[in-house]
Amino acid sequence: MKRAQKKASKGMGQLQDNVQPALSRTQVAIQAGLALAQIALRRNVKSANKNLKRSVNKNLKKARRNMKGLQHTLQDKAQASLAVTQDALQSGLSSAQDALEKGTKNASKGLQKAQKNLQSMGNSLQSNAGRATRKRGRGRRRKFLSRVGLLTGLTLALLFTPWPGSEFRRRLAAFWQNVVLNQNRQ
Repeated sequence: MKRAQKKASKGMGQLQDNVQPALSRTQVAIQAGLALAQIALRRNVKSANKNLKRSVNKNLKKARRNMKGLQHTLQDKAQASLAVTQDALQSGLSSAQDALEKGTKNASKGLQKAQKNLQSMGNSLQSNAGRATRKRGRGRRRKFLSRVGLLTGLTLALLFTPWPGSEFRRRLAAFWQNVVLNQNRQ
């Protein structure tokens, strides 16, 4: 077993001696490949950026040309729309002016009619007021005469009454209550 161990350790040593240089050569090759890959990557990135800038510039130029064409088209359409709108506004304005003129005429006619109605109503109120004052004058005379008659009757009743004083006062109070109630009802 010792022999096998010696052989195995000898084989391991030889294997390490063989693998070590290969491993270091592999690392060197990998590092060189990485350096080349990095260089190639930088070149490809630069080339891609240039191509991207070119295509973006081309597309921008095309877009600008298209926008100029659209701008002219939009300006033409906007001017045509403005002309149509201006015509519509002019016709609407003239219609509104016509309507205002008619409305003004109708309003002035209405005001004239209202003025005539107010004058006739004023005349009517004056004649009604005259009638009312004449009636009030007659009513005042009637009230005055009825009060004079009442006082005359009371005086005569007091002078020629057949009842004693307490009975007369009671009947007089009842009479005045009836008179006051009748006036409040009217």
